[in-house]
Amino acid sequence: MKSGFRVILSCSLFASIPSACSAGVILSVVSASAPSASQVMLQPGQTTTFDVMLSGIDPMTPAIGNLSAEIDFDASLLGTPFNVTAGGVVSDPSSFVSAAGPGQANGTFSILVGSSSPITTNGTLFSFQVTAQMPPGSSGAGIFTIPSIVATDPDFNLIDSAEGTSVSYTVTATAVPEPSSLLMLLTACGFGLRRVHRARSHRLAGTSA
Repeated sequence: MKSGFRVILSCSLFASIPSACSAGVILSVVSASAPSASQVMLQPGQTTTFDVMLSGIDPMTPAIGNLSAEIDFDASLLGTPFNVTAGGVVSDPSSFVSAAGPGQANGTFSILVGSSSPITTNGTLFSFQVTAQMPPGSSGAGIFTIPSIVATDPDFNLIDSAEGTSVSYTVTATAVPEPSSLLMLLTACGFGLRRVHRARSHRLAGTSA
C-alpha cells in the first residue's frame, strides 16, 4: 500500500509542469541532541537520532502540499536507519510514509492521504535513528547528503528546493589503553612485596614450631 502510494505520488510530482516561484525550501540533516553542531562523534554500538530540517519558508513560499526527500549516508558506518517518523511540521502523521535501507532514509509527506494540512512553517520534516557500526579501520567519517528533493504546492506545481548544509559524523572505535611504565612498575612491586610477606610468614611459622 505504501509502495503504491509512493509510486503514484512520484509520478504525479514529475508529471506536473513547473511553475515559477519566488521562494523555495531547504532541507538539511542535523543532530537531534545538538542541532547547531557541525559534527557528531560516535562510538560503535551508540544509537543516536537525526532530524531532517525544513527551512527557507517565508511569506512568499507557497504552501507545501507534497514533499519527498532521500537521505544518504555511509552504511558501513551507520548501518540501516530505523524509527523513521514524521516531524512537527506534519500535522497528521498518517500523511507521512517512510522507507529505509542500508545507508538511506526516505520520507514523503502528502495531503493526498490522511487529514494533514499543507506545510506552511519551518521545522522538522522527519526524524530517524541509526546505530554506529564498527568502522573498517580504527575510525571512519562521512556526511549526510540529500540527492533528491521534490516539493509541490497542493495543486502539484513544483516549488524550488535545495539541499542545505548537513552535519558530518565520525565513528571511532575506543582503543584499549596500554598500561603505563609506572603502572607496570607498581604492579611488579606489588608482586614482590607479596612474595616477601609470604616468605617472612613461612619463616615465622617455622620458628614458632
